[in-house]
Amino acid sequence: MSLESEVANLTTEARALLNYFNTKKAGIESAVNAAIAAVPETTRDWYVDPVIGLDTNAGTLAAPFKTIERAIAATPSSGLCNMYLLKDYDLNRQVNCTCAVVVVSGATGVEVLRAKYFQQLSDSANPQSPLETRLGGFALQRQASNIELRGLTISLPSPAGVTPTVVSNRMNSFLRTYGSFSVPPLMGIQMNAVTVQKAADFVGYLVSAPSSCVALGCGAVSFPSDFAGRYIDGIAAGTDVKTLTRILTNLATL
Repeated sequence: MSLESEVANLTTEARALLNYFNTKKAGIESAVNAAIAAVPETTRDWYVDPVIGLDTNAGTLAAPFKTIERAIAATPSSGLCNMYLLKDYDLNRQVNCTCAVVVVSGATGVEVLRAKYFQQLSDSANPQSPLETRLGGFALQRQASNIELRGLTISLPSPAGVTPTVVSNRMNSFLRTYGSFSVPPLMGIQMNAVTVQKAADFVGYLVSAPSSCVALGCGAVSFPSDFAGRYIDGIAAGTDVKTLTRILTNLATL
């Protein structure tokens, strides 16, 4: 066989190999694109109006939900629940955050999220257990739980006249882990453009996560001048955050 024939055969085989590669490559790319397209979108945007909303609505601006709980329930457990409050909202119960990320925003930046004390059995499984007072707020109960509060005023109440007597504990914290089970190893909290207000005699904390590490980020957040010791349950007023091993925050002191 002449040299020319051998070169021609090699060229033909190289072209065949290249065509085979290109065909396979196109098939792989098509399969990858199809797999990506098949992954469901897990981000949800909802609107909440406690006055005229209905939890049977679609959760749109024109037909908002009534409750924060409905917005969370309508979001995939691995997803981002991005909700906008259209009016001031009274939070007189514990809201369980059952999706990966919950973002609560004021639709216009002036909405107030008012935490209220409420009464609940100390043991929900035992109707004979005594009532105790708890603070309405959010419980992060997934292994990967994060919450962001944005463009809101958070109002923390007075315990005056509330029975049973309000005590400073985990259940009287606005943001808390769920309990002794389903505790996230890291409780992620971000607050942006938020004003925190409290009654002079407020009893409770902003955060309580005794079994979790806490990442607390604050951007353009205004706290009361006497809020020291109320940021995180168990952290004494004026504590230098550099001395804490399980708290990560851009606040200088707590």
